[in-house]
Amino acid sequence: MQEEDRKSYLERYHEAKEKGVPFFPDIIFKDVVISLLVFAALVALAYFVGVPTEARADPADTTYTPRPEWYFLFLFQLLKYFPGDLEVIGVVIIPTLVILLLLLLPFIDRGPKRHYLSRPVASLAAVAVVAGLITLAIAVESDDGLVADDYYKRGLAVNQVLSRDAQARRLGLRAAVSFSAMRVRIVLEGALEPPPELRLRLIHPTRSGKDQSLMLRAIAPGVYEGTPAPLEGEMRRLVLEDAQASWRLAGTWSGRQEGVALGTVR
Repeated sequence: MQEEDRKSYLERYHEAKEKGVPFFPDIIFKDVVISLLVFAALVALAYFVGVPTEARADPADTTYTPRPEWYFLFLFQLLKYFPGDLEVIGVVIIPTLVILLLLLLPFIDRGPKRHYLSRPVASLAAVAVVAGLITLAIAVESDDGLVADDYYKRGLAVNQVLSRDAQARRLGLRAAVSFSAMRVRIVLEGALEPPPELRLRLIHPTRSGKDQSLMLRAIAPGVYEGTPAPLEGEMRRLVLEDAQASWRLAGTWSGRQEGVALGTVR
């Protein structure tokens, strides 16, 4: 800041300060009144209007896609651009750098001018940030090519799952799964020729790192056994299929049941 600008700014500041009102208690009182009015409005809206809620959460529903509130949608979208081990870049490093930049702005930009037309660089940067946040939020809601470049492949996968369910119905397949301390046993019924082995997928409802894929060997016609990793009494979505993945049966195990029946998904 130039010395002349500094003196002019201080003179205007002292003049405005002499004509102003004290921060305490005048301004504080006004802030408290407005805060109480806003709080009363929120309480009234919550009591008389309410907030629409979804159905009770079902941990076994693997088709449900949870979404955060609108003010976190941009961060949610960043997770799709930084998958796997790169998540820390999108949800920790980038937001931290932006926050640090905001904290340093008063030390970086020390110019006396405040009108946005007089500060084109800062104004354009602010517009770019807001536009980026809005674009990320729109990308989450639209779920188009910006979000999923394999959208067509996912559609094909859904069709394959439906055809496998239909094949299991045509064969009249059903299965009973029983869990012991260290073993899982499956009794398969309806198949004309029971295959020599089956694949059982145990899908955790929230933590993919605990999913298991277990090959079961036939110990008798239509009877299969295998040894899974410890399940810790947690709920699992069970998907049973043959080695060629030509059909599938599915069901939900609560984590405490001794047995559960598997059938086709309609």
